Amino acid sequence: MDRLPTESSPQTQAASPGLPGLLRHKRWLVAASYTLVLCFNQLLVTNLIPLLSHIQQLYGLSELQASAGVLIFPIFCVLLSLPAGRFIDRFGFRHGTHLGIALMALAVPVRLASETFAGLMLGQLLIALGQPLIITGAAKMAAEWFPEAERGKAIGLSTAGMFAGLALGLGLPPLLFASYGLQATLSGLALASLVPSALFILCSGERGKPASTSQAQSARPGWLDLLYTPGLGALLLAALLGFGLFNALTLCLEPILAGNGLDASALAITGMLLIAGGVFGSLLVEPLAQRLKSRKRVLLGCGVGVISTIWLLFHAQSQAAATLYAALLGLCQLPCYALLLTLAEELVGTEQAASANALLVVVGNIGSALAMTAVALIHSAQGSWGLVIAFLIGMALVQMLVVTRFDNR
Repeated sequence: MDRLPTESSPQTQAASPGLPGLLRHKRWLVAASYTLVLCFNQLLVTNLIPLLSHIQQLYGLSELQASAGVLIFPIFCVLLSLPAGRFIDRFGFRHGTHLGIALMALAVPVRLASETFAGLMLGQLLIALGQPLIITGAAKMAAEWFPEAERGKAIGLSTAGMFAGLALGLGLPPLLFASYGLQATLSGLALASLVPSALFILCSGERGKPASTSQAQSARPGWLDLLYTPGLGALLLAALLGFGLFNALTLCLEPILAGNGLDASALAITGMLLIAGGVFGSLLVEPLAQRLKSRKRVLLGCGVGVISTIWLLFHAQSQAAATLYAALLGLCQLPCYALLLTLAEELVGTEQAASANALLVVVGNIGSALAMTAVALIHSAQGSWGLVIAFLIGMALVQMLVVTRFDNR
């Protein structure tokens, strides 16, 4: 597919003499500020998870009612990611992300002004509406601001920001809550998100669109046509299995390791290092793929590492072993998302980059729901975790088989 220059494309940037060096620095400022926006967005998405028991007690809620502030995100992500990707492809990465930031920012006064559960839910709703517009823009950001040789690194950076936000959202709120209480914790985190949002808006100034942009938009194929892109089906299946595997792992990580004798603090550290390994790996995976001249080889190598570390982690008997294997598992598994995202953008082309990103997000959420349900059913039927571990390793094996069908890229 021919790649037309977009409103912020490197081709457009190079048209003005003397600008390439300045714009090179600017595009990495855009990528870095967008990474921080992703980080804080994911922090706000997950910050209620470790505080659910406190929210339940404070507002006198049932467990299901308290969980509504968390469950709203995967629901809206599935429902809105495809329209969000379409919006970004049509109007550009900058406009889509700015709209998502605006919705996320509206949650700040809501959290500051309200101390009721209804106010808390309204803030969560605004963040949930903005999340798809923010997270589905990573591939489009890389396509609009970077030449092909650097797009994988830009996507890896933004992916690292997502994982860092997940880690902070799970680990930081309990510490703040112990010192400042619920209202100050949630309001403070929301206020802090305004800083990277303002930085991104300042960095991502508008430049003129090339004359061919509107024509490219009108010729853009529909969703069904996009799904028929050669190679995209196998890539989406790999994403479904990968997202499902990670979320199923996190579901059973605590009960399995607790059964091995690890205490609560060791479990918390293990979970944090699982994601920290993913943050580190996301920064390294694209340079490694470029050195090996194949993302497929890296994906297959990561698959071998995932299978080995799943077994080792779930049989760890000490905190040192559990934290080491968790970090290695995160290092092998989570960066695969960045590689899949880069491959998807290459398959569908620049004009459909956000739509491909959205498909990965939707398929990943569906895979997560299916895998977590399967794990719960297997454990309830068997009463032990042995078959669950075998099921997870089986998912990793199937994902590797799917990756073998990829083109050598």
